[in-house]
Amino acid sequence: MGRTWVAVLCVAALVIIAAGAVFFATVGASMLSNGLAELAARSGPGVAVTLYRWAVSANPYDAAHRLALCRLYLQQGQQGAALALLQAGIDGGWATGPDLYLALASLYADSGRLEDACALLDSVPSDYISRRLAGLRPENAAAPPSGTYASGRTFSLEGGGGTAWYRLDGGAWTLYGGPLELQEGKHTLSVVTLDRDSVPSRVDEYRYTVEKLKNAAATWHMVRCPFCGELWLEMD
Repeated sequence: MGRTWVAVLCVAALVIIAAGAVFFATVGASMLSNGLAELAARSGPGVAVTLYRWAVSANPYDAAHRLALCRLYLQQGQQGAALALLQAGIDGGWATGPDLYLALASLYADSGRLEDACALLDSVPSDYISRRLAGLRPENAAAPPSGTYASGRTFSLEGGGGTAWYRLDGGAWTLYGGPLELQEGKHTLSVVTLDRDSVPSRVDEYRYTVEKLKNAAATWHMVRCPFCGELWLEMD
């Protein structure tokens, strides 16, 4: 009989603890959310990280807390943790606006992962978020139209809403620093522009054929035969 009462008391204690945890995770989280920024600001970096990590775990859908924790990670040089935090928010379906997408794309771009940054913003599942992102991405720099060009011609990137980067024939992304001179042959030039927050534009691709073009109008001139001495009419 005594063991039965002990078991009942243990179960009751567990129920009370579980109920308290649920109450604290809901009501307590809501109360802390109102003054979390002030509390974190008054605390040291370590305490602030702990507070925001708790807030994110208590309410994964709160993008503001997720972004705040991301900024704290970045301030401490923990870029990997910031990337994982934002990626988890998107993979878990907790991103309800463009902020997490923009922040993650910016981190990808800052890490040299321009392809991942552009692909992320190009593959947003929600039409609503896609439309909002389209208005927040910078205008891309423009290269000469695709086509055939004479060798020796330079190719410049003009305009755009930020810093232009280019990739030639699938190579590494390179910061644009001036006109490009392409060798004879076929080339693919990819262009992307990053704004001051490292948000990427869409990637534009140009296809060029660079070759030695003959003059449209032939040039005639007189030459003397080295063997017979006669004058001949020759065309270039």
